[in-house]
Amino acid sequence: MVLNFNKLFFFNVLISIQINMNSLISLINKLQEILTVSQLKYKINLPQIICIGSQSSGKSSIIESIIGKDFLPKGSGIITRRPIILQLINQKEGEDYCEFFLKPNEKITDFSKVTKEIILQTEKIAGKEKLISDKPIIMKIYSTKLIDLTLVDLPGLVKVPLKGQPENIDNQIKKIVLDFISNSNSIILAITPSNIDISNSDSLKIAREVDPYFTRTLGVISKVDLVENYKEFVNIIKNNVYPLKYGYIGVTCRTSKENLNNKSLDNQIQDEEDIYKEIDDYNDILNNLGIKNLTIKLKDLLTEKIKLSIPTIKENLNNIIFKKQKELKELGDEIILEDNEISMNTFLLSSVFKFTTKYKEFLNGDIINSNLNKTYIGAAKISKIFNQKFINEILSIDPLENLKDEEILIVIKNTNGLRPSLFVPEVAFEILVKQQIKKLEEPGLLCIKKVYDELINTINSISLPEIIRFKKLDTKIKELLIGIIDKCIPEVNEMIKNLIKIELAYINSSHPDFLNNKDELNKNEDNNNNIDKNYRNNLNFNERELMEISIVKNLIVSYFNIVKKNYCDFVPKTIMCFLVNKTKDISEQEIISQLYKTKEDIKSLLKEDEDISQRRKELKDSLIFLKNSFNILNIESNK
Repeated sequence: MVLNFNKLFFFNVLISIQINMNSLISLINKLQEILTVSQLKYKINLPQIICIGSQSSGKSSIIESIIGKDFLPKGSGIITRRPIILQLINQKEGEDYCEFFLKPNEKITDFSKVTKEIILQTEKIAGKEKLISDKPIIMKIYSTKLIDLTLVDLPGLVKVPLKGQPENIDNQIKKIVLDFISNSNSIILAITPSNIDISNSDSLKIAREVDPYFTRTLGVISKVDLVENYKEFVNIIKNNVYPLKYGYIGVTCRTSKENLNNKSLDNQIQDEEDIYKEIDDYNDILNNLGIKNLTIKLKDLLTEKIKLSIPTIKENLNNIIFKKQKELKELGDEIILEDNEISMNTFLLSSVFKFTTKYKEFLNGDIINSNLNKTYIGAAKISKIFNQKFINEILSIDPLENLKDEEILIVIKNTNGLRPSLFVPEVAFEILVKQQIKKLEEPGLLCIKKVYDELINTINSISLPEIIRFKKLDTKIKELLIGIIDKCIPEVNEMIKNLIKIELAYINSSHPDFLNNKDELNKNEDNNNNIDKNYRNNLNFNERELMEISIVKNLIVSYFNIVKKNYCDFVPKTIMCFLVNKTKDISEQEIISQLYKTKEDIKSLLKEDEDISQRRKELKDSLIFLKNSFNILNIESNK
């Protein structure tokens, strides 16, 4: 779904940023939103806390305990089937509520409805079955009890697919997890139940793939109430067993029975603290136990991570701003021509000039700032058609193609009549060589077709930002230019046919390159080897007949090669003169003439495409936010 910007959205974003200048987490949250809204192609690795863990590790329960709300779907199997980006926002007063990114103006205060909306949005993308999707659900939760934080809840890691799931569901989930935690600016919250050996932790194993030295991984031991060996657990929390830079936090969430009995999260958090204090072995690690300590730790880590990431984020923002400004410049300023005939005519003439100039550049090989490394285009492609495809096709034609010795002899006999030939059978030679010359016409006409196709391809490849925003104008100019080319085709076809007619009109046996000297014809005793062996064996040719056939074949080969050489030279010249160069020379004048001759509605031609107008607006609005974000980060980094 394509989401459109609106000024109110950006105004609210900017006002909010101005109010919370010191809230880096709030700024990152808003950057996350705007990057999603604007569908920027350029990725920025924004700091986030990514929650990962195996299925039933207590991941969702920990998130709910941090937030203090029951809202995540529950059940067996894979419940979290889309990544959920949770933006936690502290508000000074007012009722707690939730807003979904796709429904920005809808405040949901009943968190049971939040659960239903998550299920609805999940099913909309991932279906009602047990499939998953990497498309995130973005939501904000406002509360007076929250601290600003950004959490990402991902599908739980699995090893065996359930009924109805793809066989590779484990790899699909792993890919989604890796895509998120590969962000070098993210903090990995690796959750492991206390009843699982820490060395076998699925979350720590996958974290190690992208964070081999655990420099950005925080371990969370869930279900502390199930701990049996206190000393071993304390050693893990003290970071002595499986060391992580950020260490470990142990938490206890509500059991299934407590959930059924509707035990409140507030009561659970208080009970959790009380239980820890009652266990003497936990005295030295109390600061590393409980949801409250986990929340504070996450806030501190995320804030520190954001501060360290500011230089990189600024650089990425700067690159995006530059690219967006370039795109905006290519779209051009909005043109409000109204009914001003002079300004409309001026713009129309300028557009035709720019388009035909670009067309000429392609055909002259003067292409500037174009993608030249993927395929031949324009003059280069036409040159390839002439010098490789056409010439190779002509040179590959056998002068004696489909000419059998018996047929040659028949022609010789028929042209001699009752008179025996005393010398070279010239009449037979002329008849046969003309027959072969006619075969050159089709490749010549085919060459025109190939050049024509390339001219059309060249026209369609021209994309000028100042013109394409007017779809009707762009289409009209291309239609008229193609029409000009179409009008040239009959003439150039006729010229190629005339080249053949010229060759047929007069066989120049006095051509200096033509093999017509009697001594040269007879000096090679192997001439008879040119005669088809089948006919030599199967037909009763006498020596004179063999000689005459050989002479005619040698004459045909010699003269046909002369014609091929001329044809290879004149066909490209003819096409260039009467098609390529002609369209270049007359294109601008003809297009303008046709536009005004047909009394085309200029105003409708210059009506900007709505998509272009909308894109310009999106770019302007996004640039406002991106520039303000850059300035705020700049101020923060200079503190």
